[in-house]
Amino acid sequence: MILRDLTGEDWPQRRVLGGLTFGYQAAEELPEQTPAIRLGVFDGERLVAVAAGRPYTQWWLGRPVEMCGIAGVAVHPDVRGRGLVRQLMAEITDRTEAPISVLYPTAPGIYRGLGWEVVGTLDETVVPLGSLPTRSLSPTRSATGADLPRLHELYVQRGRSGSGLITREGPSFPQGVDGLLDLDVVTVAEQDGLVTGWVSYSRGQGYRHGGPLRVADCVASTAVAMQSLLAGLASWSAVVDAVRWRGSTADLGLACGAPLPAPEQAQPWMLRVLDVRAGLAARGWGVDGATAFATAGAGWRVTVEAGQATVEQQGADGLPSVDARGLALLFAGRDPGLLLRAGLLDRPAPDLSLFAGPPPEIADYF
Repeated sequence: MILRDLTGEDWPQRRVLGGLTFGYQAAEELPEQTPAIRLGVFDGERLVAVAAGRPYTQWWLGRPVEMCGIAGVAVHPDVRGRGLVRQLMAEITDRTEAPISVLYPTAPGIYRGLGWEVVGTLDETVVPLGSLPTRSLSPTRSATGADLPRLHELYVQRGRSGSGLITREGPSFPQGVDGLLDLDVVTVAEQDGLVTGWVSYSRGQGYRHGGPLRVADCVASTAVAMQSLLAGLASWSAVVDAVRWRGSTADLGLACGAPLPAPEQAQPWMLRVLDVRAGLAARGWGVDGATAFATAGAGWRVTVEAGQATVEQQGADGLPSVDARGLALLFAGRDPGLLLRAGLLDRPAPDLSLFAGPPPEIADYF
């Protein structure tokens, strides 16, 4: 079998293999070729496995970190179990310059063996409109092209305040901010003439029980803006019963008067640290301090001052040892006690709490 880069001539086979694996019918025409590492494994002339690595950037505790998003991994059932996924992942991670990688797994166990670990979920929650506030506290209106820089600015502010959100800039977003107006409705809230929040959603098809609004983004910088945008969604109650909310419901829950239901769908996403020095130096940090650990036989000392880390390699002897999966969890801000209980850390290491951060969230599927 031969592993090589895919070309436009391979699209018909790639389309068939993707449809067989994921149960969808892709478009006949060749899709737009945004920059990516696109690989295939061929048995003779037959394409039997594919994967892609796409360039993204994520916010991690206020700082942007380059990320390689793994997507479209498909293996023909006749050749599964032969290590083709491992070969594809190794080639992509060798080629990328990003210090971290993220993927949405269909089988997490496969990727755990390669160093990725689940650090969060992309949720869809069906929220009854009756749970939303109905009183608007500020003017709202339809967004226009002139609002686009401000909408993106608000999204950036939201991303900087947490961890995991994709910046929506760079080669994987060729439309740039123009794509924010693609959905059926994009509404902004204003206070004293300044846009302080926005919500975008599609109406979809169906009436009452069959047709929830599908909210893509709701970004509000004030409680007033959030309540006003939610009141606009609640105004659909004559013809719609619920909204399908994508992503974290943390802000939504604080604005609603009734408890929110559990997510109807929760798609896990996994992270792997590919370059320890570059990844930890790029990431933001909540507190200053120092810690040291070993992973993959190498020792590392991390010193944080003013929210930025200096990462130095040192001997591994005597240091607490962190598994690759454990390092992914630490990068995502998880408690080292979790790693210890899971067998991903070989001894108690309280200093590793330096990694602590907000629960990571993501809002874009790839």
